[in-house]
Amino acid sequence: MVNNLYRINNDNIILNVKVVPNSKTNSFEGLLDSFLKIKISANPVNGQVNKELIKIISKKFKINKKDILLKGTKSKNKIVTFPKNNLFMEFIQKMESKI
Repeated sequence: MVNNLYRINNDNIILNVKVVPNSKTNSFEGLLDSFLKIKISANPVNGQVNKELIKIISKKFKINKKDILLKGTKSKNKIVTFPKNNLFMEFIQKMESKI
C-alpha cells in the first residue's frame, strides 16, 4: 500500500483522492503521494465535480452510486468510501506496480 493511499475498514475501502477539475477528459491519472489522482472534466460549481467523481468511480469499479460516500466536497482532496471489491484491488495492484 502506498503511503496511506487507502485502507480497509469493515469491508469498505476508504480511498484518498485528489481531483483535477476542468480537465479535457475524465481519467485515472495515477498515484500522487498518498492520493489517487483523477482528472475530471466537470467545473467545480454546484457539486458537478463531486457528482462526476461518484459516476466514474461507480463505472470503473462497478459499484452502485448510492454506495459511494464522499467527504471533502469543497476540496480537491477527497475521501471516498465504498464497498471493497476485486476490481478495485486489482486496479490498485496495477497502479502500485508502476511505481
